[in-house]
Amino acid sequence: MKPLQLSLAALVALGLGGCRPPADGVPRDGLRQVDSGPIPPSAPSDACCEATTPEGSPTAPDSSPLADAAAPEEESGGGSLPGDDATPDEEGGPPADGAGADSGDASAPEAGAIPSDRELLDEVERTTFGYCWDFAQPQSGMARQTSKSGDTVTTGGSGFCVAAIVAATSRGWISRPDAVARLLVIAAFLTRASRFHGAWAHLHDGVSGAVRPFNPMDDGGDLVETAFLLEGMLIARAFFDGSDPQETQLRQQITTLWDGV
Repeated sequence: MKPLQLSLAALVALGLGGCRPPADGVPRDGLRQVDSGPIPPSAPSDACCEATTPEGSPTAPDSSPLADAAAPEEESGGGSLPGDDATPDEEGGPPADGAGADSGDASAPEAGAIPSDRELLDEVERTTFGYCWDFAQPQSGMARQTSKSGDTVTTGGSGFCVAAIVAATSRGWISRPDAVARLLVIAAFLTRASRFHGAWAHLHDGVSGAVRPFNPMDDGGDLVETAFLLEGMLIARAFFDGSDPQETQLRQQITTLWDGV
């Protein structure tokens, strides 16, 4: 056998042998010699990849990674945002209330079925957008820090949500005018929110725009979160390139925010 083939055989033997107990059943510390011969038929080749319960039986995987996903509960007294009560447009476009508007999507996998990669990606995209659209802080349009954070909004997460709104518009989940109306609310909030040499903090009050400290020693501008936020806004500026007054105003406001950092 050639040296290269011998080395590969040794690696395979080491990898497979690591799944089997010592021949005498006594654990050994450190390195141990393993037989490079074939694994007996009674030992499955993927035995080391199975998780076991304390009783020794393999654990069953969840039927679907999204089976237990639950939408966040709405908070009372939050007001409303542009597009929340919109109806389908005259051209037959989709409702503007985002992910929750089309529960009977034909592309969604059947209940209990294992989704394909494409179906899983679609579900992740739609669910992400649903959080951003349906659960945004009403006065600011920004993304809440968590589903239980009240009026505390996050700048970096809002940048991701702006990108998600662009994706949802491109895929026809919301109308273009509704998306622009929501983004104008976000841009107006960012204009009045507290800034530090142009940079926003990690967390802000979604009503007043004041900083909410991330921790006792972190109550100033956050360059990383500001970068995430502006990435989303610049994506929106490039996508909404129409000549109508609303899209023109949106691009101008985003440019002003960008130049101010």
